[in-house]
Amino acid sequence: MTAVDLADFLLARITEDENAARGSTPGPWRWFPGRAGLPAFLESVGAKATHWVEGQSFEAPTVVLGTNQGVMLRVRGRDAEHIAAWHPTRVLDECRAKRQVVEAGVRADGAAAAAYDAVLRALALPYADHPDFRAEWRP
Repeated sequence: MTAVDLADFLLARITEDENAARGSTPGPWRWFPGRAGLPAFLESVGAKATHWVEGQSFEAPTVVLGTNQGVMLRVRGRDAEHIAAWHPTRVLDECRAKRQVVEAGVRADGAAAAAYDAVLRALALPYADHPDFRAEWRP
């Protein structure tokens, strides 16, 4: 294994994560658990959508009320909180940070290279189920 192979693998996964986040409704997302008879919902503060109420249209944040093509989606409160916390804007910030770490170590040598290798292996763990992941990359 070379650090370059693992770095290339990580940069490809980071790019995939970035593309998925860019294709999603931007954040931040907020979770409203519903109280006093009001429904729970997720709301994207970063994207406006046209909503219709009693024949009137208005621009407001994108809201997910739990339906998708007529099929009810049941999302538990803790799941919705997680979805709201990992909104696309946060994922893009995290991808930028990971990319900086991976790219900063490419030129490392000596003891720094060994430490860099350990960091790359740790960063690769979330992608262990990817078909291109190699068993020897495990820490």
